[in-house]
Amino acid sequence: MKLQPMAEESKRIRENGRHRPLRSFRELCEELGVDHTRLVRLLGKHPGPKPKINHSARAAVHANSWYDPLEVRAWWGSLTLEQKRG
Repeated sequence: MKLQPMAEESKRIRENGRHRPLRSFRELCEELGVDHTRLVRLLGKHPGPKPKINHSARAAVHANSWYDPLEVRAWWGSLTLEQKRG
């Protein structure tokens, strides 16, 4: 019985490849060196990447959002470039 989900997962990996690892919002704050409040404000002010997985709609106890770190780094780089120009 447990072989069926494993077979489906291996088929998905063969067809689509492995997923890139995602980062939680807290991990991204630590990586970028900013506090939670500042990053929330920047995401609200400048359109940023959307979370790939958002658990806040399902359970208020474990409200985590998971982002693709490559998208966030590209967005952060564009923000810092704008600040240097402006």
